[in-house]
Amino acid sequence: MADTVQKGDRIRILYVAKKEDGTIFDYTPKEKPIEFTVGSKQVLSGIDVAVEGMIVGERRSFQIAPDNAFGYRNEELKQVIPRKALPAEIEVKEGKVISVKTQKGFQFQAVITQFDDENVTLDMNHPLAGHTITFEIQVLGKVKT
Repeated sequence: MADTVQKGDRIRILYVAKKEDGTIFDYTPKEKPIEFTVGSKQVLSGIDVAVEGMIVGERRSFQIAPDNAFGYRNEELKQVIPRKALPAEIEVKEGKVISVKTQKGFQFQAVITQFDDENVTLDMNHPLAGHTITFEIQVLGKVKT
């Protein structure tokens, strides 16, 4: 009988993740598979759903829409701040990723999308927001707990 992946199973997988244009943006090296419990929200919800029912050793390619991957772009997550609000040691250039800390102490990544002598525009959307992601996954096995 085939060893089928079910919710609650701890499994090891290899994956390749691609954007719509086929560009690979992430993958697991063969010697470092990822391990997670199916249905535990340790990975993107689209992966949790896709691996359920797969058989150990099986390979599958599938797409995950933005709502089950990195979300949709939100223009409200772009903010113009005074250039002098940035620490002096930060090099201001388009495309630079910087860490931003909110007044409540939360830290996240932002991308500088525009700037001039007075202001800097930061985009706090996830870089893959709005993208449909293609995953190629191989279930290597179940992990005994």
